[in-house]
Amino acid sequence: QPKKNKKISMTKKETLGAKKESVEAQNDNFITKLFSFFKKYSNLVYGVCIAILVIAIGLICFNRFYLQPRAEKASLAMTKPIEYLMTASQTADSSAFMLALEGDEEFDGFLNIISDYKMTPTANTAKYMAGVCYFGLKDYETAVEYLQQFKQKEDYIWYGCQGLIGDCYDELGDTKQALAFYNKSIKNQENDFYNATTLFKIGQIYERESNWEKAYEAYSTIQNDYAREYAHMGIDRYLERAKVNAGK
Repeated sequence: QPKKNKKISMTKKETLGAKKESVEAQNDNFITKLFSFFKKYSNLVYGVCIAILVIAIGLICFNRFYLQPRAEKASLAMTKPIEYLMTASQTADSSAFMLALEGDEEFDGFLNIISDYKMTPTANTAKYMAGVCYFGLKDYETAVEYLQQFKQKEDYIWYGCQGLIGDCYDELGDTKQALAFYNKSIKNQENDFYNATTLFKIGQIYERESNWEKAYEAYSTIQNDYAREYAHMGIDRYLERAKVNAGK
């Protein structure tokens, strides 16, 4: 009986040894093929590596020596049109809005900055500013065009932009789009005052559409979630009217 076990043990060792030799042979075969490939296509492999290196260096140089200086220049160019935009926002002066947009002989407006400093963050900001100007000029379709070109991570500026697009669509009579952008603007917004005022706009749209259930829901959200803002907004009568008409 012990001799039989010894024989089985030797068979297992032989099997494991054969498997090990097979794996080693496969590895040797793979390495041989790999070296053969590099030997045969060495010029192509080196060419691809050099091309990738050249592209990477080119992108770094493009950013450092072209984009960065242009971005700095564009940022300086924004000063004057922003001043006119601030003036226009306070006075509703259409000529100030136009100066902010188009500039004059002494300075560039937002439109010039967008076209002259493409691919810079400042040109992207100028698109948002141009949208604000067109909204002030009541050119709502053009405002939407520029505001939707504004690319920004989801922060308070981005949420404000979505809300302004909602205002444009509301002015254009497209309440479906207005509601969509209003809801998008308060989805993750942490500004209580902004959220409360936007919910009020939503309630107003539903009132105009006689959707009293939804209007009541919007006003109730202000009352329940933004009590401080609700107390200063004086919308009790709107909530009560919506409540009565909704049959609450």
